[in-house]
Amino acid sequence: MHDETGHELIERHVLEQLRETLEYTRVVLINGPRQAGKTTLLQQLHAELGGWLRSLDVDVERASARADPEGLIMYAPRPTFLDEVQCAGDPLILAIKTATDRDGRPRQFFLSGSTRFLTVPTLSESLAGRVTILDVWPLSVAERSGVGPEIIAQLFTEPQVVLGTEPAPVTGHEFLQLACAGGFPEVVQRPAGRARSRWFSGTSRTVTLREVRELKRIEQTHRLPRFMRYLAAITAQELNVAEAARVIGVDAGTIRSDLALLHTCYLVRRLPAWSRNLSAVRKKPSTIRVVDSGFAAWLRPRSAVSLARPTAEGPGPIMASLVISELMKLRAGTALEVDLYTFRARDRREIDCILQTPDSRVVGVEVKASATVNVHDFRHLSFARDRLGDDFITGVLFYTGARALPFGDRLMALPINLLWNRQSVSSL
Repeated sequence: MHDETGHELIERHVLEQLRETLEYTRVVLINGPRQAGKTTLLQQLHAELGGWLRSLDVDVERASARADPEGLIMYAPRPTFLDEVQCAGDPLILAIKTATDRDGRPRQFFLSGSTRFLTVPTLSESLAGRVTILDVWPLSVAERSGVGPEIIAQLFTEPQVVLGTEPAPVTGHEFLQLACAGGFPEVVQRPAGRARSRWFSGTSRTVTLREVRELKRIEQTHRLPRFMRYLAAITAQELNVAEAARVIGVDAGTIRSDLALLHTCYLVRRLPAWSRNLSAVRKKPSTIRVVDSGFAAWLRPRSAVSLARPTAEGPGPIMASLVISELMKLRAGTALEVDLYTFRARDRREIDCILQTPDSRVVGVEVKASATVNVHDFRHLSFARDRLGDDFITGVLFYTGARALPFGDRLMALPINLLWNRQSVSSL
């Protein structure tokens, strides 16, 4: 099967969850960044289920939905597929609410949106109790490789199985190429260099100048690209609002407001600070990550070639972005419920990513942009293991080497490409 551009369709991990919701959900909302593949998913479901598909990104369709939302929803065949639903505003969502209150059957509406539905300031209705919201991110390397998201569950249930697998070797430069490409479908189909840069530039301009302006009705959007570059430069760090305000030349309130807008538009993602105390999780500052490692590399700006130079800034932040982005995408497709956090203690102990299940089981993840590792590299994971006891399932140090290696009690070093290229050692 091919998409509208003629490219062969890639099986998305989230598609299985989408199909599962058909039996019980009146409204399914696919949320995610622009150009991440949401429209293609809607088209796939429409081809399977039939019904009526419209894109509200098209001027005439949007004008019709805004002029008579009740009529559109009343007379549209079911199931109804509406792409970029946020473009038609609150009245359309209210019309959908009314329709689903009158008719409680499942699989009536399939919606997509490029803004976080529950945080859009212009929408007053959340469709609570009627909607299932699924995030769709840019392509994972695993999806592009035809590999499933099972490794997330295996790290919690069968870490020894993961340790018994080794992928085909990948060079450091190849890792950097993957990180700098990211996962936006249109980008990975283009050659590295100017063609990709033009795409990132155009998409960034579209979102910051059009969607943000529509959300907040603000005119001073010229500062947002600069703020995005600043956030890319400090990716995985806590945002110092006062320092950001000084650099960008605005007040602290504007920084907080702009950050909320970028988050709503899926340009950045907050990784909450991990704590056993739930109230502390809300109070501790989150780290900020650009949603795609390729987008982050373009904003810095960095390329695989420039990062490989001996005099260049280290590739660590971009490699960490690749791994955590991959985990985030795999998590969206796995049946296991897992939340992602970051960990920073006052004594400067840091863990790049904490994966935690609802029953408080934990997997710690560190990333090292090096082909070698030693015991010292596991000091923070060892600290977490000793503090958490049996709740600590395993600690993983992802690195650019080729071997999966044990490093003591519930600690292991894994090649980064094990996330998308797994082969049992016994089958080699």
